[in-house]
Amino acid sequence: MKFLILIFACMVLSGCVYLDMSMLDSAEPLQMGKPSAQAYLGQGIDIDTAVFIQGIDYDENYQPESTEHASGGGVQGYKGAIGLGGDFELGLKSWLGEGRGYKVNLKKRFYHQDSISVSISPAVYQLDKKGDEERYLYGWEIPLMVTYKPAKFLSGTLQVHYNVDNYTREYGDVNGFNYKSKGQYRLEHVGVIGGVKISASIISIYSELGVERIDAVNGPVTYVPVGAWGISIELF
Repeated sequence: MKFLILIFACMVLSGCVYLDMSMLDSAEPLQMGKPSAQAYLGQGIDIDTAVFIQGIDYDENYQPESTEHASGGGVQGYKGAIGLGGDFELGLKSWLGEGRGYKVNLKKRFYHQDSISVSISPAVYQLDKKGDEERYLYGWEIPLMVTYKPAKFLSGTLQVHYNVDNYTREYGDVNGFNYKSKGQYRLEHVGVIGGVKISASIISIYSELGVERIDAVNGPVTYVPVGAWGISIELF
């Protein structure tokens, strides 16, 4: 418990804003009316390091394209989902990095045979950080998930996703002088995540690892590792 508190304190005291990229899911939708709840820790994208703004992050004499910028950052979050029937599932996610993010997704399984399921799970999300320097981000993603379930208690999932983010940074002194707004900046990234789910009764444990390919704004293509683990409860 002390270790988890230390991780959370480090995240809150950091000065960046993190976009959660965790999957912690499978291609199998919940049954009609069946809810689940999950808590997790993960490694996302530090958006401030993926958007390099002239006049703030570098001057005219610097060449940012020659230096990798995008990096990772820790997140703590919660997920909820409910089965809608017809192989549909509705999900909601909230996380803290520094800043707070929200995501809503609608999962649809369009293939299922034997131990293999395939789903898409389009989502929209927003992320913001308040303070002397404020950040705003909204975006959307399209994930494709393939799950192999060799046993009732065990499954493995591979996800490939594409994201588009719109990012704005605002800053000024405490009295509102020298106020400036930079953006919107369009940030695109694709990623691959592999995960394992182990279940026992109503409890499931998720673990995953992946990589994100980011076309940094005013920077080169960068690869950032992502990962997460979480515990979920299917309530009934």
